[in-house]
Amino acid sequence: MPNAYAYVRYSSTVQSSGDSVDRQISPLKAFTLETGVEVVETIIDEGVSSFRGDNANKGKFKEILARIDRGVIRSGDYLVVESIDRITRQRVLDGVELLQGILKNGVKIYTTIDLRCYSYEDPAKDFENLIMISLIAKRANEESEIKSKRRKSAWNKAKLAASESGKKFNVHNPPYGYCYDAETDKFVIVEEEASEIRMIFELLKTMGVSNATRRVNTNSKRKWTGRQVSLMIESKYPLGMLMSQKRNENGKKIFIEYIEDYYPKIITQTAFNEAVVSMRNRKDRKHYGNTTIGSTNIFRHVIKCADCGETMMFEKQTNQKGILYPYFNCFTRKELKGQCDQRFRFDLAFGMLLHAMQAITPEPRSVIRRFTYTMNEAERKRWVEVREAQSPTQGITYKKFQTDPKERSERRAGMDVFGNDLNSFLADDKNLQETLGKELAAASEILAGLKGTYENYEKSVAGLDGNIPKIIVNNMNKLEVDIDNQSELVDKLSGEYGASVTEIKLTTYEDVIERFSTEKGRLELNQFFKSSGIQFKFRYDKVARGLHMWVSRKGQEILSVSGKFPLHKPLARFGIQRLADLYEQI
Repeated sequence: MPNAYAYVRYSSTVQSSGDSVDRQISPLKAFTLETGVEVVETIIDEGVSSFRGDNANKGKFKEILARIDRGVIRSGDYLVVESIDRITRQRVLDGVELLQGILKNGVKIYTTIDLRCYSYEDPAKDFENLIMISLIAKRANEESEIKSKRRKSAWNKAKLAASESGKKFNVHNPPYGYCYDAETDKFVIVEEEASEIRMIFELLKTMGVSNATRRVNTNSKRKWTGRQVSLMIESKYPLGMLMSQKRNENGKKIFIEYIEDYYPKIITQTAFNEAVVSMRNRKDRKHYGNTTIGSTNIFRHVIKCADCGETMMFEKQTNQKGILYPYFNCFTRKELKGQCDQRFRFDLAFGMLLHAMQAITPEPRSVIRRFTYTMNEAERKRWVEVREAQSPTQGITYKKFQTDPKERSERRAGMDVFGNDLNSFLADDKNLQETLGKELAAASEILAGLKGTYENYEKSVAGLDGNIPKIIVNNMNKLEVDIDNQSELVDKLSGEYGASVTEIKLTTYEDVIERFSTEKGRLELNQFFKSSGIQFKFRYDKVARGLHMWVSRKGQEILSVSGKFPLHKPLARFGIQRLADLYEQI
C-alpha cells in the first residue's frame, strides 16, 4: 500500500501569519478520499524560497530528496503539493531536471490545485507531462524574477534613503540589542541585550570566541554562537553601522558600504578595535599555550624553552600516581618527538615567579626565607656545578657588567618595573590625572573612529573594480590627514598622562598569589606580561631537580633565578599546600 507525503512551503514570515499554510493543507483530505492513499506526514518548509533552489539545497525539501534516494520514500508513494511551484521556481531546465529526478525514482507528484498526477509509469504521457511541467515552471520562474527585481528596487531605494537621510527601513527585524520606537522613528538600545554584547567584546580581549560565548551564555537572554559573534563583528552593527550588501549574478551577497550612525552605538570604536586586534593576534599566533579553563596559564604566549628557544606548551597530564597536573612541554619535545627533553610542572614555574618577586621586594635580610631541601651526593654535586657561575645571594643572578654602568643601571630599572604593582596606579595630582585620562580616552576614541571610517572606505573601494568616485578619493585623503593629526594628539596626551602617574611597588609575593586566586587576576597577570614585553625562559635540570628562570623585558635580560623545590608540596614555603586549590574554584 503506497503512502503519501505532503510538502508545504512558504517563503516569507508574512505568509506564515496568513492563510498560506491552511490553503496548502486543507485539500489533503480530498486527496485521500479521491485516491484512497493516506497522507502519513506533512513536511513544512518555513520561510524558504524555491526561486534559486534554496529549499532543495538546505531546506526540508532537501531531506525529502535524501529520503527518496535512500528508499525511505518508496517507488509508488505520492508527493502531494499545492502546485509545482511549491517544489521549484528555478529556471525551466533546472526545475525540470529536479522534477524528473523525483519521477524517475517512481515517486508520483500530485498537485491539489488542479487535481493532476504526474507519474513515470505511463510513457505515453511523457511528452504531455514535460510540456505541463515546463510551462508551470516557466510561469513560476518569471513571477519570482519579477518579484525579485521589485524587491531589489525597493530595497535599494530604502538603503539609499537610509544612507542619505537616516530613514529606517528594517524596523520589524532590528539586530540583537535594539528595538524600534515608532513614536520617535528611531532604534533604541535594549540594555539587557546590549550588556551581553559589551561583555563579549570585553572578554574577546583576553580569550577566544568559544570561551567568551560559553561565559556569556551562563546568564544570557539568547544562546550565543561563534557564527553570531563573527556576523556581529563583520556587520559592525554594535558600532551603530548598517552594512549594505547586494547579491551578484550568482546570488552571493557582496559588500557595498557601511552606513554610519544608523543605530545608536552599543560599544565604542576603541573597545571594538581592541577585541578585533586581540582576535587577529590569537589567530595569527606563532606561540602555543591555549587559554585553559579558569585561565590557569598566566605565562601564555610569554614563555620559552631556554635550551632551544622554542615555545613551551601548556597541558594537563596525569602523573604516575594518577593525579592530574598542569605541565609545560617544549614544543620540539611535544610536536617533533624528542628533539628537546624540557618538561616540568606548572607549579614550579609559578614558584619561580614567587621566588623572584620575593627576592626583588625590598625586605630585611632577616625576613627573606631560603629554600630548604635534602639532596643526595649526586644531586649536590650537580647542583654545585650549575650554580658555579651564579651569585649565592638568594638564588638571584645579575649579569655582570664590568665596564658599562649605564647598562647595569638600565637592568636594575627593568627589575624595578617587573616588581611594580601590575595594575595599581596612583596620581600625584589626582585631578590632573583624571582630567588627562578623560582627554586621552576621548582623543583615542576619535582616532579609533577615524581609522574605522577609513577602513570602511577601503572595503568599499575594494568592490568598485578600479572605478573609484572622486568624492571617495577626496574623503580618504582628508581622513589620512585627520588620522595623522589625531595620532600626534594621542601621543602627546599619552606622554602627559604617563608622567602624571606614580607606580606603586608590589609589597610581597602574597599579592601575586592573591591575583592568581581569581580568574580575572590571572588574566590581568598574563595581559601585563604580554603588554609590557616581559618574557620568561626556563630550563629544568633533571639530575639536580632544579629549575632556572631568566626574565627579559623588551629584549633586555633583567634577572635570572635558580631554585630547587621539594618533590611533594613544592610551594608550601609560600603557604600553598596545593596550587590547584587556587584555580579549580570555578
